[in-house]
Amino acid sequence: MRYNILFSNAVKPTSWGGGEKWMLQAAKRLEDKGHHCFFACRKKSLLEQKLQTKKRPYITVPFSNSIDIYSVLKIYRIIKQNNIHVIICSTNLDIKLAGLAGRLAGIPVISRQGLALISNKFKYKILVKYFTDSIVTNTLSIKQQYESYPWFPKNHIRVIYNGVDIHPLLFPAPIIQQLRKDYHIEPDEKIILSCGRLNYQKGFSFLIKTALLAANSQKKWKFIILGEGSMRKKLENQIRKHRLSNVILAGHQEETDKFYQMADIFVLTSLFEGTPNVVLEAMAHHLPVIATEVNGVKEIIESGKNGYSIPSQNAQAVYAQLEEILPNTERLHQLQEAGYETVKTKFSWEKFTLEFNDYLHDVISNYEKNHHKNT
Repeated sequence: MRYNILFSNAVKPTSWGGGEKWMLQAAKRLEDKGHHCFFACRKKSLLEQKLQTKKRPYITVPFSNSIDIYSVLKIYRIIKQNNIHVIICSTNLDIKLAGLAGRLAGIPVISRQGLALISNKFKYKILVKYFTDSIVTNTLSIKQQYESYPWFPKNHIRVIYNGVDIHPLLFPAPIIQQLRKDYHIEPDEKIILSCGRLNYQKGFSFLIKTALLAANSQKKWKFIILGEGSMRKKLENQIRKHRLSNVILAGHQEETDKFYQMADIFVLTSLFEGTPNVVLEAMAHHLPVIATEVNGVKEIIESGKNGYSIPSQNAQAVYAQLEEILPNTERLHQLQEAGYETVKTKFSWEKFTLEFNDYLHDVISNYEKNHHKNT
């Protein structure tokens, strides 16, 4: 069965992260299976720019507040005009507005949650029970948290791990060499890469503290952070305060593959996560990974075997782990191979597409049965 799917994403215009990347990639893979995907997003958002570039069908919606009836009616119209079979929501605001539109149109509503967006409060009981038909998440820890709530519906949540391209784009050596020159990286300097929104969750201030430890020890390491966000100025001030020349805030990058290919190791310093796409992408690029032991990281990394997990908010732990393994070429190679094998067997897009396609069929079929029964 082929479905018409509406992805609703109410994130702020300047936001771009794993959830948005997941949405575009998931839509592409589902379309390869014959489904048709449509999008709802905010006007002049980074997501709208991406959709325009990729020539994807979309509408802009204000997503002004939780009682924005205009947005509800606009989404309702797109549902009817395109015979949408199911809505996939990105945030709690999407559930409230697109979820209500779905209820009015008589179609199922799915909430996709890469982070734990629901706590054990009465308002979320109403949101989950009356505005969603299912929740899909990318980590077992979120499923276990939600199912611990006494009011949470049975069989309401499914874990489907993120997909990653296990054959990422590779660039010729001269392009990588030029990239090193562009960022003034010496041939004998090691490159530590990190990616994500510049916000509190990602813990980049601790990575900059690690860079300070490296600078004080005169390590020939260069730290590159890709991404934009609300904490940019604060991080810039931190770098300026300590006069660090070994940290580069490289901003939002379209061609992240080049940076993965250039780097020697990837570090995730997040304080909390779902299943971080950037860790999977790094492993797919044969990059060794050091990551804080949070949420979905535990389901990716078996510390010491396919990467290293460390405590969060601990710059010294990051530094110590880097100091231990960066000089060890043989150990780095072992981590590269083990990490790649992990994503190939457990986190490929092929595996995701098969599971998500079956999941959509289950949700829509069950909704139609229940709806027929109720009518």
